Amino acid sequence: MLQWGSRPPKEERDDEDRGEPEVKDDKAKPPPLLVSGGIKGEDILEGRPAIMDIPVGRGRVLAYNFNPVYRELNHSDYRLLWNALLNWESLGAGAAATLPKN
Repeated sequence: MLQWGSRPPKEERDDEDRGEPEVKDDKAKPPPLLVSGGIKGEDILEGRPAIMDIPVGRGRVLAYNFNPVYRELNHSDYRLLWNALLNWESLGAGAAATLPKN
């Protein structure tokens, strides 16, 4: 699974709600989810799955939480789709023990 951002989901983060003082050290601060552009619902999105590889029966489902070919706006996202299509036999190679043996 690949997640959005580097922090856990909002409901699992309790450091913001306790009123602890902000960390002044930039090295201890988590990187921002958005580097440039705009984003809606960043606090809801951060920590949620972006790509999931799920075993189903004798196969696998690769689920994207975004459209990797949305109006051709971000051509670098095509790699995620093409890599899955071209290397479908290698999906879940590290988790082969989780697949049922029929």
